[in-house]
Amino acid sequence: MEVIEGIMSRRSVRNFIKKKVEKKKIDIILEAGRRAPSAGNRQPWRFIVVRDPKNKNKLYNATWRQPWIKNADTLIIVAANPFDSWEHVRYGDIGGDWKNIYLLDVGASIENMLLAAHSLNLGAVWVGAMNKLPVFEVIGEHKKEKRLEIISIIAIGYPDPKKLGKQTSRKNKKDLFFSEKYGNVWR
Repeated sequence: MEVIEGIMSRRSVRNFIKKKVEKKKIDIILEAGRRAPSAGNRQPWRFIVVRDPKNKNKLYNATWRQPWIKNADTLIIVAANPFDSWEHVRYGDIGGDWKNIYLLDVGASIENMLLAAHSLNLGAVWVGAMNKLPVFEVIGEHKKEKRLEIISIIAIGYPDPKKLGKQTSRKNKKDLFFSEKYGNVWR
């Protein structure tokens, strides 16, 4: 699959069939996340693969019972160490608009993983709504003691073709693309 084709055809998949995702494919997805760009090449992301049904059930409850968390074969918890990012290395804790740049870095890694899953004929969805305390318990970290921050969970599996549905619509280009100044429609 070509990159542009993958970007244009990717969608969030929330319905999966019961089929194990091969470790080789998970390795490719993780490597795609690791290859994302990051400010100063600091790579603040951390990826925790969860496949154990007991842990998946805890994450299902932590995400307010979103069924795709329980039904996906594999979950990847995406976390970050904000203190392992470019702004802390270069500027310390003086603050500034760039203080959350690690979130951009991690967002890029997540999109790489979503596109990699799609290219491998897998379905995936990025989940951000959760109670983070139980997630810390699942991964063996305690927020009070560590600097790790939970960003999201990616649910991955083989899509159920009967429940795939259509790709969601996008906002009109004239409302999103501008030339030189905000409000000047890009033509």
